[in-house]
Amino acid sequence: MAASVVKSVTAEDLHTEIALLKQQLMEVRLFVLQSVQVPAIASDVDAEEVRLQNRELLKTVKELREENATLLQIQEEVEQAVEEFQAETRDYVTRLLDDIENLKIQLSKQHL
Repeated sequence: MAASVVKSVTAEDLHTEIALLKQQLMEVRLFVLQSVQVPAIASDVDAEEVRLQNRELLKTVKELREENATLLQIQEEVEQAVEEFQAETRDYVTRLLDDIENLKIQLSKQHL
């Protein structure tokens, strides 16, 4: 009878130990799952934030390119206007110099 009590207690102990081990296994699995999920969730949040920033940067780049194209067009128009002004100024100065020369010739003829 003593042997059967020892066997019974030993079987109960084993069942209790198995139950404890199962509980510990579940806790470890839960901990591992949480350990993996938290960085994964944080990583997903970081990735989404980077995607949003990327979209904003692409939008800014597009706007800056459009503004740059507009400014280049304005610059071309201003350069063309400057070139036209310089040509007109050259023509005007050339006419003035011709007029001055003609006046000198007329004055010299009058004094003779």
